Amino acid sequence: MGRPNILQKAGSSVEIDWLGFLPALQLDAFRKHSKESESCYFVFSIELNEAMTLRDEGSRTESLQVARLASDLCGRLAENLSNVCSAMAEHCKENGTTPSLAALDPECFCCRRVRRWALRDCALHRLSLSRNSRFLRKLSTLSRIVAVRCADFRRATVDLTLVRGGVLAGGLWAVMDAAEYDLNTCLRELQVMLKCFLRVLSADDLALFESTLLRLKASRCESVYLTDWAFHPSA
Repeated sequence: MGRPNILQKAGSSVEIDWLGFLPALQLDAFRKHSKESESCYFVFSIELNEAMTLRDEGSRTESLQVARLASDLCGRLAENLSNVCSAMAEHCKENGTTPSLAALDPECFCCRRVRRWALRDCALHRLSLSRNSRFLRKLSTLSRIVAVRCADFRRATVDLTLVRGGVLAGGLWAVMDAAEYDLNTCLRELQVMLKCFLRVLSADDLALFESTLLRLKASRCESVYLTDWAFHPSA
């Protein structure tokens, strides 16, 4: 199969939109929001790696201190991703925006429960729903995953302070590592969705989206890990 023709109309496919041209205003917005998300993930990942290094060196107290910092940074990342999800969803609901999209791949996630949600998204993606509805459903699924995996990470860091080591502690560190992996997957999915979304926005629509995102950032008083999704493990 040859390379997609990136000069085709915006919204034709995810491949075309991901490789395709963005006007200057939309490109600036994509770079700004992508950089912000990447920065949140980068510092979170660095601290988690440092905590694990200290654990491997036998520095339990120091590793727990850094793990707690990583937990706070995980909340910051989750809040950032949730804001982007919510802003795109609100804009699509109000304006009927129809970006291109691809279904979630269950194999890109670690958590069994999350894989079930991704599999459901994949199955529903094949139904004859509107593209707008599919885009909104995928955003909802990703927002749910972000909230739950952030909650899993934060619970594990709290539980680590209650155990002295051994199998239980090893399992908690594994939970944190897997949650970080799934959050990274959500970040990559949202970056692709954001570019596809921006490709079909006019300058006026972009201004509305930016206004919505700023409002959400200003009004969000609690981190995403405190949302209802985070406390329904049987969902």
